[in-house]
Parts: sequence; structure tokens; C-alpha cells
Amino acid sequence: MSGSRTNDVLESLSLAMPLRLPRLRQLFGDPTQQVVTFVASLPVTERASRERPPTPYMAALCVLEELRTFGAIGCLLSCLEWRCEDVHRIVIRAVMSAGPALVEPVVALWPSLGSYARVLAAEALGAQGLRDPRVLDLLAEWSVDDPLLGALAVGSYGDQSGVPALARILVGSLAAGEHRVTAEILAAMEALGVNTGTTASEA
Repeated sequence: MSGSRTNDVLESLSLAMPLRLPRLRQLFGDPTQQVVTFVASLPVTERASRERPPTPYMAALCVLEELRTFGAIGCLLSCLEWRCEDVHRIVIRAVMSAGPALVEPVVALWPSLGSYARVLAAEALGAQGLRDPRVLDLLAEWSVDDPLLGALAVGSYGDQSGVPALARILVGSLAAGEHRVTAEILAAMEALGVNTGTTASEA
């Protein structure tokens, strides 16, 4: 933590965390880029570890959780690729309470998001009642490329406008005899209020 301006700011921010967001902004403005740069500097070997990352890194994630800027949310979503439950808890907590600030980062970063991040984003947006036609289009496209996870995401998003997309991929899964995919699609349709009893019995 010694010697660098970024680390000095990070340490000050982590100490200021009990003051919450308004005081953080009053003290430092928007330190998002400095903290994101710090997070990205952690060696790849640390990222692949199942162990808890170093304390400064965990402090940085907590700061990003508080900031809820575009860059902060984007950085947190990218951290889901790391194999650490403590990191995942911070990210999940952040996106599940981000509110409207979550929409734009999800739309902009969608091509670079991993499957876990996409499913979590869909669930978080759905749980917060955040509807955006761009998100639904992205989920519909993904459901074609990955029917299993795509259907799960569409169902979690909770927008009934997604039913036609699910119906289209259901036809393909039934024809291909992909029973696991079919079951997930039917579950997603049920979650969106569609009575799939007849279709399920035929499957």
C-alpha cells in the first residue's frame, strides 16, 4: 500500500467507508477510475485463486460497491470471473441494489460479460423491476446462442415480452430432443405466467 497515490487514496477511502457515499464524494469526488485501475492491477495468479484476495483489493471492491458509477458497476461485473466467494458476495450485493444505474453498464458491456454475470444481471434487473427493450433484445439473442442459460436469464428478467423468444427456442429444443433445455424453457415460460401444462405433457 505504500508509495502510490492510488493506494493512498484507496486507503483513505476504505477508512472513510463508514461515512457512506455522500461523504465519500464530498472528500474525493469520483475516484472510480483510480480504484478500477487498482483492481485491474492485481496479478492474474491472484485472480485465479479460490482464496480471499488481499485486503486492499477487498477494500477497493467495497468502495466500488458504494460508488455505483458506470465504471464501478462494470468493474464489479467483470470480477465475477474470479473464483472467490467473498468477491462474489460483494458483487452480487452491489448489483442487486444498484437500481437504474445498472442498466447502462449491462447494455454496454454485454458482449464482454461471462455467462454468470449475464444471468446475475438479468436476475438483478428483474428483481428491481428495471425494464429496457435493449436488455430484452440482448437476452433474446443470447437465448438463441445458449438456450439453456438464455432461457434461465429471460425467465429471471421477468418481462412477459420475452415469451415469444422462449417459444421460438422451445420449438427447436423439442425437435432436437434436448430435454434439459426444454425443461428450462418451460420453467422460464411458467415464471412469466404462461400455462405450459399441455406443452410439457407433449414434451
